[in-house]
Amino acid sequence: MDEQPTGKLIAIQIRTGPSHFAECDDSYIFREKLTHLDYWTNHSLHVILVTHFI
Repeated sequence: MDEQPTGKLIAIQIRTGPSHFAECDDSYIFREKLTHLDYWTNHSLHVILVTHFI
């Protein structure tokens, strides 16, 4: 296999803190504005969402 660099890019969006989550029974639900989700899903780069609940 040819192991040459591709130069491809990705984007990472980091969200942290309790304001981005809602507690539901024994789990947490990530909450964000639909405008942000729409922006990330329609971005020209692949966007990885990283969430961290402090």
